[in-house]
Amino acid sequence: MLSTPRSRISGALAVVFVSFVVLGLPDGVFGTLWPTQRSDMNLAVGDLSWIIVGYTIGYAGGSVASGHITARWSTSAGMRVALVASFFGLIGFGLAPDLRSLVLVAIVVGGGAGLLDPIVNAWVALRHSARAMGFLHAFFGLGAAIGPPFATSALSGGITWRGVFVILGFTQLGILAIVWAKRGDFDSGDLHETHADKTDTNHVESRLLVLTLVWFFLVVGLEVSASSWAFSLLFEDRGVAEGTAALWMASFWGTFTLVRVLLGIVGDHLPQEGALWASIGVTLVGAALMWANPSGLAAGVSLPILGAGLSLLFPVMVLVTPRWLGPSRAAVATGYQFGAASVGVVVFSVLIGQFAEASGLEVLGPVLFAVTVAAAVLLLVMRTEAERSSSQPAGQA
Repeated sequence: MLSTPRSRISGALAVVFVSFVVLGLPDGVFGTLWPTQRSDMNLAVGDLSWIIVGYTIGYAGGSVASGHITARWSTSAGMRVALVASFFGLIGFGLAPDLRSLVLVAIVVGGGAGLLDPIVNAWVALRHSARAMGFLHAFFGLGAAIGPPFATSALSGGITWRGVFVILGFTQLGILAIVWAKRGDFDSGDLHETHADKTDTNHVESRLLVLTLVWFFLVVGLEVSASSWAFSLLFEDRGVAEGTAALWMASFWGTFTLVRVLLGIVGDHLPQEGALWASIGVTLVGAALMWANPSGLAAGVSLPILGAGLSLLFPVMVLVTPRWLGPSRAAVATGYQFGAASVGVVVFSVLIGQFAEASGLEVLGPVLFAVTVAAAVLLLVMRTEAERSSSQPAGQA
């Protein structure tokens, strides 16, 4: 792990924590503003899916490009490009006259988020500790949690939905100014300036990297499936009262965020691979409870268990990546991993929707269980591949 003076680390970390609150804000705002935005623009309910597709395309492209941008220029340069894209995209949301324009600016906003997310994650993974990674993801959750009350308060205070997006856009400029002022903190000993063995000719498209891409695809697919469909399963199919179902969903996000905060507190003393196995075990228990549904209470209890289990699968694998793939390839690899994650969002959203239409929402439990088993098998294969890779002399693939 690269090192920098303690004061500089603290200042730069504060910047990325704030940037992740800002990064999380739109996630909480978009859905809250959509009913008002849709009514004002005379759009159909399902038109939101086109905006999500546009955002995902941009996010995937930005993620894949992120490591190459930081390699060509610098970490802070990549962050600045991301924040400029987010600024113009969010302002564009506030000015867009029709659905086509919304989809186009969603691509720009997604591109900005797709750049910033892996760049910051790679920087934290390479330069800091597991504690920093835990707090980083907790701050993102804080931003997403602040988003809905911020949006509703703004609307009730007389600010239009367009004005809310403009405000969000200018928050990006505020972070951009701070990143510019702190650029030396981010770029000293940059992510690609490592002490990797120059004779190591393994390509970033190695077998182990491909396996990690599948991991992020599956893990984010699990997250989006549980978070998007569990409420409907409880309320529509199992007859749980709407308010009670909402509380169970809140418990999912509560444990999801709490465990990431705990990673921020004790992460430096946590065996990373052990944490992955424990998380898979907890997720299997939650998925099994949702599938079996032995009682009405168990259906709800499965959600905080799933939230706790799923919370570490993403950030801990980001931490493991530099050790498994090497520091010199970690930034580019992280970008590819985040791109694979964004593909998982789309694919699993569509698949669960199709399965639900064909067989009902009860399919959610067995799908979550089966995908978690697949993730467990994949982790075992990755661990074996990592051991094989570390035992090879440099330069062998």
